[in-house]
This record gives sequence, structure tokens and C-alpha cells, in this order.
Amino acid sequence: MSSFEDVGRAISEYGLEIDRPIRSVWGRRTQWECTDRRGEKIFLKEWSRVADSAPRANELAVLTRLHATSPGVGAAPVAFGPGLMEIEVGSSVLTASEFISGQDLETGYSEEGIAATFQVINRMHRHVDQTLPVSADPIHSLAREVITRWGANPVVRRSAGLLRDGAERLASLPTAAIHGDLNFSNVMLTVAGPRLVDFEFSRNDIRLLDLAALSFPSRGAQNGALQSVEALNDNKLIQLADTHFDPPVSQSEREMFPSAVILHLLRIFRDVTRQSPHSAALVLPALGTALARYV
Repeated sequence: MSSFEDVGRAISEYGLEIDRPIRSVWGRRTQWECTDRRGEKIFLKEWSRVADSAPRANELAVLTRLHATSPGVGAAPVAFGPGLMEIEVGSSVLTASEFISGQDLETGYSEEGIAATFQVINRMHRHVDQTLPVSADPIHSLAREVITRWGANPVVRRSAGLLRDGAERLASLPTAAIHGDLNFSNVMLTVAGPRLVDFEFSRNDIRLLDLAALSFPSRGAQNGALQSVEALNDNKLIQLADTHFDPPVSQSEREMFPSAVILHLLRIFRDVTRQSPHSAALVLPALGTALARYV
């Protein structure tokens, strides 16, 4: 990705100055805190111009729509100039948005914070229109890929088998515009309430997947591995969803919740191991825990 100096030169033309880089949990993106001419904080995210074109478009579409229909759910997108929503730096593209000040839910977890987070998730499900891409990730194809690449691992093999068994029922569940990567690091606690960040995986998909993601919401271990949170067990998650989701969780969604957790974890496992086989350790323990919990 681009150097500090290259980014600084590129954005100076638009009245921005870098304050500091911001660490991303799994290091997928280079991110920057900046200040504009008025002294306001701006958040920059750097993307690969070619490889990240789809997630970049997703994020911009969601931020734009949320800002128009449900302000306070995500950050407002920021233009570099009239109609200029992104700029190129070498082989990268920069996008800008409002900087959300606060601590993430990983650092500031509380019962009140998680309950308010469910209200924000529900607002996204209800108020983002259906212009997002529909998930083009068939469950059977996912299961086949991870078995082909990782079938020697008993945890992966068993998880993929369970996923195939439940594929038809999962596909019949209600859909919504989902965040797609809900974890505690992607929920910022502000004085005005929780706000969501990182919408690059947003899509129209099974609504239950946003709930299932919170079954292993923490990446706070020393190596960044997915972890569950004792205070946020499955019963608590479904209780919160019943209270704050509209419509509430259906009986079919309750029954398929374990399969949705496996689906969510296997998608993450597939994605991170495509980048680096060594990243399997970030997800395999969570998959093992889920199998022990549900099977």
C-alpha cells in the first residue's frame, strides 16, 4: 500500500493533513486519521484500486444511503471535491468519511452498549434499500471449496458437512441489507450512541447472519483470533434480537441459528485462508467451539 509520504502529498491538494495511521484489527486496510482546513477530523481508508473495487463500491453505497435515510447509523461520506468521492494514489484508491470519535465495543463492552447496538443493526436492516448486491456466495460452493482445500482438518470437514445439511433451510430464511462483518471492533461507542463502521462486506443476505456474527464477536486475543463472550451467549443474543428487531426472530431463525453461526465462521475462514493459510488459526478455534456447542 502507499507510504505515509505519498498519501500526505495526495491529500494535501484537497486541504487534508495526516494526523496518524489507524491500526485495523486484522491488518486488511491501511487507515488514516486526518484533519481538514476547518480543523475537523476525517477518516481515510486505502483500498487496492482493482482488487477492492467491489467492497469499495459497497461501502460507499451503504454510507451514502444510511446518511440519507438513517443518520447516526454509520459515518457520513466525505467528498474530496465536488462529486469527487475517491482519489487515486499509485495502485491504491482513497475514500473519506466522517471521523467517529469514541471507543469500540471491544474496549467498552456493556449491557447497555450491546442493547443499543441491536437497535442500530435493526435500523440498518430496515432502512437500507435493496440496491446492495445480493450474496453471490452459494452455501454448497462454500462448503465444497473449504473441503477441497482443508478437508484433512476434521473441524473444517465436520463444519462443512453440517452446513451442506442445512443449506436449503438457511436459504429460505428472511433476508435484509446486512452489515456482513459485525464484530466488536466495528461498533463505535459515541456520546450519541453506537455507530457502525466498515461496510465493505455489506450485502443483501440472510438477516440472521448479523446476529450469528455476534456469537464470536471479539478479536481481542493477543493473536486476534475470534472469541465468544461469556455474557453474550446464544440465548442472550436471541433475547436482544426479539426485543429490538422488527420483525422479531422467527421460530425458523431460532432453529437455524447454529447453522448460521457455522456459515458465518466458514466464510471468514475461507476468506482469510485465501490470503494466507497461516490465518487459519484466527478462526479454527471458534469453529471447534461452535461444533462442541451445537453438535
